Amino acid sequence: MTSPIGQKPSDVEAVPMTYKDVMCSKYKVFWEAAMENEIDDHDKPGTFSKVKELPEGRKAIGSKWVFSWKTNEKGLIVDFKARMVARGFSRIPGIDFHHSSSACPSAASIKTVIAVATEKGKKLAHWDVKQAYIHAKLEEEIYLRFPEGCRGMSGKVVKVERALYGPKQSGREWGFEAADALIENGYEQCRVDPCVFRKVVDGEVVGLIVIYVDDILVAADEGEREELFASLNKKVPVKDLGECTWYDGCATAMDVENGIAKLSHTAYIESMLKRFDVTTTAFTPAATDADLGPKRDDEPAADKPVREAIGCLMWTKLTRPDIALPLNKLQKIAHSPTGRIWNALVRIMSYLSFTKDFGITYVRGSGLDLSVFVDASYADNEVDGRSTTGLAALFVHGVLSFIAPETSGAKIKVLEDKGALAIIENPFSSASNKHIDVRFHFIRELFKSGKITAECVPTGEQHADMLTKVLGREKLEYYRKALMNLPM
Repeated sequence: MTSPIGQKPSDVEAVPMTYKDVMCSKYKVFWEAAMENEIDDHDKPGTFSKVKELPEGRKAIGSKWVFSWKTNEKGLIVDFKARMVARGFSRIPGIDFHHSSSACPSAASIKTVIAVATEKGKKLAHWDVKQAYIHAKLEEEIYLRFPEGCRGMSGKVVKVERALYGPKQSGREWGFEAADALIENGYEQCRVDPCVFRKVVDGEVVGLIVIYVDDILVAADEGEREELFASLNKKVPVKDLGECTWYDGCATAMDVENGIAKLSHTAYIESMLKRFDVTTTAFTPAATDADLGPKRDDEPAADKPVREAIGCLMWTKLTRPDIALPLNKLQKIAHSPTGRIWNALVRIMSYLSFTKDFGITYVRGSGLDLSVFVDASYADNEVDGRSTTGLAALFVHGVLSFIAPETSGAKIKVLEDKGALAIIENPFSSASNKHIDVRFHFIRELFKSGKITAECVPTGEQHADMLTKVLGREKLEYYRKALMNLPM
């Protein structure tokens, strides 16, 4: 039997949806091995305990197998994954769970850590926590019925002793467990993003960490990495995957010696183009005269996968701010799919086909100053008269998007608006500016203290222009280079 390892998911048999599908799969032996590994992983820490019968008034939660490929930065299959998942959607609030929210890092936080590592010349290590959830305990009493394919336990009821994939509170409990482990090792949790941690020794940041469920991104010197890795392994099984090349579905290419890091979605874009059968190319994501407005007297196109395509394109925005504006406009009218909307989506995908290797590049040498460019297209929404606002935060020569981490010497640059600059620089108030929210007046305090500076920027140098207007090829390439740090 030929293994699919090293091939693209689109070139091999589809992932089975059920246990019965596994029994009919030509990769049955490999999927069964993955299931055996999953069961073993639960046996070791004692995720489940046997019960003679269910307590009166309680119901056992159902469970199922979920199968998937594990892929690398090139989009190639590297392993088989089988996960036993509880049907958490059937649980009762106040009985089976009390709190369900769990944190995930923002895209900007991930990019910030990568940018700081680039500027400081630190290697990015990628660690993986095996079966992360089961290393946290559950406070609630939960019972589960095993699915088919669980050796002699299929269909039997057990008590769940540890967090498991599926119950609504599991992610929350694992997040607390992971945070406690890092805090014990001298790390402090970010007040803005609870998935980001740093360690400061003698006023110097020696370690930066981002946790995305079971994936840990570590930017630290070798000594700190080794010490932390050994300490964490005393609590949970952490695997060192080496230098980070793939994180959160994004390819990460880092050259520590030359101080360069690039984030891209090449493999994902290729799979998306094949999925939607897009073979054309385009120089821009939208024509300057493109009609991206609300519903017209268009022919319905319910057969077109409009929402599906938008969902896929949204994922690429992590590294592709150049498609943000047309995509955002199309999202607002996707509830009524039409041929016009579908053609506009194909245009974006055609542009990505032409620029699939592009991404955001961070380059050492700019320091840790943050430059924020703000632009607005006044009252351009023909339905409600709202304005389109664009904000681009640049850090280590590359865009971070919508976040402003605490750094020294930040600059807020405002497009040709001397009135806005005057409000920041001068403490006056009038009836015409009382509508401005108090939080925006906070900028005035930062300016007064010298923590930020503000400048007017000519239209030609307003990097956020790409986020508020559909541009022609020449202007798009100019602003794309500025935000993504690409060659012309």
